[in-house]
This record gives sequence, structure tokens and C-alpha cells, in this order.
Amino acid sequence: MAVQDPSDLYLRRQSLQKICRDCIEEQQTIHDAGVLYLPRLEGDESDNDVNNTYDSYKQRALFYNVVGRTKTFFKGLILRIPPKIIFELDDNEKDDEESKNKRYKG
Repeated sequence: MAVQDPSDLYLRRQSLQKICRDCIEEQQTIHDAGVLYLPRLEGDESDNDVNNTYDSYKQRALFYNVVGRTKTFFKGLILRIPPKIIFELDDNEKDDEESKNKRYKG
């Protein structure tokens, strides 16, 4: 077997590797794959749907990226990167937080 020829194991695992890479990426990659990861609903078999029900269904679907977060966690664990905690407040919550700070500053 030449160096440029992939092994049988590599060829058998190619589809699994694609799924893993897609899962590490953001939600948009999963949405772009379409029916590969999000099959059409029963009764929505037409490709030329006027109402674009599948597209709206696909945009509403959420993908919780556990695989990507796990990869980031292990990378930080191995390289000893300190965690970055991002906490963002809505405008209403910011107002509440400011009034809470005024009350407790004494």
C-alpha cells in the first residue's frame, strides 16, 4: 500500500469523522447540512414547497453543541488555559443590577 492510499479503516470511518467535525462546528453547519441531520417532517415531502415549511422548521431547530464544548473543555484542560466565563445581562437585568448595587453599597 502506497502512502497516498488511505487504509480501509480510514475509508470506513470517513462518514463518522464528518459527523464529528460537523458537531464540533456551530449550529449553522448542522442547519446547512439539511436533511442529513434534520429529516423532513411527515407530510412535508415536496422539495418545491411554496410556504418553505422545512426551511422555517430548520431555522427554529436548535442544536446544543455538547461536542464542541467538550472539545473546548479538554483543550483547556490539557493546555491549562484558564476558563473564560461570559455572562451577559439583558437591559432589564442591567437596570436591576444597577439598582441592586446602589442598595448594597451602603
